[in-house]
Amino acid sequence: MHDRRRSQRMVADQEIYARIKSSIPVRIVDVSRHGMQVEATSALPPSGECDIWLPTDGGDIRTRVRVQRCRARFVQSKEFQGLMYQAGVEFVDLDEDATSALDTIIRQLAGDEFDPEDLKTTIEKPADQSEQDSSKMWRAV
Repeated sequence: MHDRRRSQRMVADQEIYARIKSSIPVRIVDVSRHGMQVEATSALPPSGECDIWLPTDGGDIRTRVRVQRCRARFVQSKEFQGLMYQAGVEFVDLDEDATSALDTIIRQLAGDEFDPEDLKTTIEKPADQSEQDSSKMWRAV
């Protein structure tokens, strides 16, 4: 199956939260240079644009995103029971501060493997490339 993503996505294996519309907390599920998947208890209307605040050591950085999709699912756990929404958002006009905040989040997820240049390129893995070769990269969604 051909992956349409423009850049590698980093899976968030730790809890990193951002905010949408200044007050809706969202958990970052995965992130790339072009967008991210977030999880929230509120629905985000597809095709709409909104602000997202990305966490940094110096405070949150605001940037614009376009909601590409939003799907609801029922979750029942010890911590939460109810509808959870997963939304795919695309960054719109990242400025230097937002790009820096994004790189910090990705670096936090990737650890020592992080190279910002890896995230700028399109992923076009040849069909015959082995899984062993792709294991050098971080997990992609």
